[in-house]
Amino acid sequence: MNTLVKTTDLFAHTIYETKFVGYENIQTPLINYITSNFNSEFVNEYSGHDHPLRTGAVTKIYDKFNYSKEGKTIDDPNLKLVFDWITEHGKEYWKILNLSQHLNPYILQLWATAVKQGGFIASHNHNPIPVAGVFYLKAEPRLGNLFLENPLDLVLGKSPNHSDQHTPTRFNYEVEAISGKLVLFPGWMKHFTRPNPTDDLRMSMAVNFGCQGQVWFTEFS
Repeated sequence: MNTLVKTTDLFAHTIYETKFVGYENIQTPLINYITSNFNSEFVNEYSGHDHPLRTGAVTKIYDKFNYSKEGKTIDDPNLKLVFDWITEHGKEYWKILNLSQHLNPYILQLWATAVKQGGFIASHNHNPIPVAGVFYLKAEPRLGNLFLENPLDLVLGKSPNHSDQHTPTRFNYEVEAISGKLVLFPGWMKHFTRPNPTDDLRMSMAVNFGCQGQVWFTEFS
C-alpha cells in the first residue's frame, strides 16, 4: 500500500500520581489520629450522603466551609503536612489540565475510609467537583487497587474488538494502591476499587478540590 496514512489518538485524559517522600516517618501517628475519628469496630456511622463505601467506615476529616464558619484549623501537624502537600500537587495538576488560571483551587473536603475484608468502593464520580483524588494512608495492591473507568466505555464495549485481545467487559485503568501515594483525576471520572480479600484494613483519604475566583465565560463565580 503506497498511500500516505495518518492516525490520531483523540481525547486522551490525564491523571496525576505522586508519592509523599518520607511518608513512613509520619504514617503511624497520622493513622492513629485519623483512626480516632472512627468507632472501635469501624462500623459506618456517616450519614452526610449516600457514600459508595461497601463494608467498612467513612468519616469526614475536613470541610473548608465548616472549618471557616467555626474558625477551626487543622490541629494535627502530620495531617497539616499532608494537607499542604496535597494542595500544592492539586495546584500543579490544575495547570496540567489547563483549567482556568483565574480560579484558585483548594482542598474542599477530605474523607477517611477504612475498608474491611470484603469491602470495596462502588463505582461513582465526584460531580460537580472539578478535581478529585485519593491519598493512601495504609494500602498495598493485595488489599485492592483503584480502577478508573474509561468515559467511552459504552462506545468501546459495542465495538467488534478482536477476540485474541481478550476484550474486557469494561474498559478500566488500574492504579496500584500504595501507602503514601496520591492519585488525582477529573471529578467527573468514574472510579471504583476491588474488594479487600484480606483481614487487614485498607485506609485512604478521598480528596475533593473546589475553586474560587471569577471568570465571565463559565458558571463559576
